[in-house]
Amino acid sequence: ARFSVAFLALLPGAVNVARKSALDGQTVRAALACGSWVSFGYLGQTLGLLETTASRSCVICSLHCIFVALVAESVRVSRAV
Repeated sequence: ARFSVAFLALLPGAVNVARKSALDGQTVRAALACGSWVSFGYLGQTLGLLETTASRSCVICSLHCIFVALVAESVRVSRAV
């Protein structure tokens, strides 16, 4: 339901931008790819919550935040070298 509300709220702006041809094909493809990954992430979280307990879900989400921070830092450091 919340995604439908967000879609309807953003639809007029998207139509306006499309009419003005303010976006090129590369931007549209990148936006679709990003949106697809986010959708898959939400779907994975939803399916995971159906299969596990709340306490395990909390631990997994907490570890995920730490893991992402560590990976991001290691990528940043490797690019600086």
